[in-house]
Amino acid sequence: MKFNLVPKNDKYFEDFNQIIDIVRRIARELLQAVEGDRIPADIWRRVKSLEREADGVVKRIPTRLEQSFITPIEREDIHLLAVTIDDVADSLCSMASRFETFEIETPNDDLRAMLRALDQMCEQMVIAVHELRTLDAGPVREATAKVDTLEETIDELYRLACKRLFHRRPEAYDL
Repeated sequence: MKFNLVPKNDKYFEDFNQIIDIVRRIARELLQAVEGDRIPADIWRRVKSLEREADGVVKRIPTRLEQSFITPIEREDIHLLAVTIDDVADSLCSMASRFETFEIETPNDDLRAMLRALDQMCEQMVIAVHELRTLDAGPVREATAKVDTLEETIDELYRLACKRLFHRRPEAYDL
């Protein structure tokens, strides 16, 4: 039987996994929303509900930190990682809100391509975060390198989409 003299709380990895899994679900919801001919009218509400789940996980971390004497990684890093992952959920929710705000009902190929790449990026983020528990830098580094590459891909897809949009000289009300 293993006995620790010092209490240790390593549930933080479970929290990270839970938050990143929610981010993954949000990315999947967004991708599914644009794969059809019409973006579902309730996409923002569905994504917002998931984003609130992520917020709930993040909000319990400070209490857990206060109650933990020993943590598996630095306290500041635990907080920073949880908040950073939640920021991704917030950004995805913000994207979904724009569908409703700007009444975007019909997806185009540019939007689909960006969301496919975003979905792949979130999958790599899941791999990186799930591997943190092992404290093995190799798989984390490999997944984050793929995230960086996919981020560059998304940036280029966005640049090309804007170029195509303005190349046709739309009226302001068409934007």
